[in-house]
Amino acid sequence: IRNMFVLWLTGISGSGKTTIGKQLYEKLKAIHKSVEFLDGDEIRAFFGKDLGYSKEARIANNKRIIFAAKLLERNGVMTIVANIAPYASIRQFAKDKLKNYIQVYVKASQEVCEKRDVQGHYKKVASGEMKNFIGHDDEYEIPEEPQVIVETEKESVEESVNKILEYLKGNNYL
Repeated sequence: IRNMFVLWLTGISGSGKTTIGKQLYEKLKAIHKSVEFLDGDEIRAFFGKDLGYSKEARIANNKRIIFAAKLLERNGVMTIVANIAPYASIRQFAKDKLKNYIQVYVKASQEVCEKRDVQGHYKKVASGEMKNFIGHDDEYEIPEEPQVIVETEKESVEESVNKILEYLKGNNYL
């Protein structure tokens, strides 16, 4: 059994990354004490407004998260990351830096995500308040070879979490 991994939930804003990540965290915490959940929005908030939303700023923010995940991984902590990671290059960087990197594509159409609009980002984009938004002004590069795809338009949160848990069990992470 490989007890450590970094499971990265990637997908556009509103796809369900944080919701799935939090439930997965709770399930893993119940069976394994050494689990951590890194949410991209929380990490961005922790550092204040020192980074904007340009491509360079997004890459810098992702590198911060990758570094934190690497430290956790090195110390045997199962790590779940919920962060858009919109570019294939930054996901490849994570894969290169992390020993047991597992990519989960949280798939949902932009139309459904706009209806969910949990954080109000889509409204801000529509009104012109927000620029450089992934899926609008900046592209989300769909992962080509994720280990797991969860489809939040078709699956319940529990079904998505169970699909991820089955992958972890089937690949000797649990």
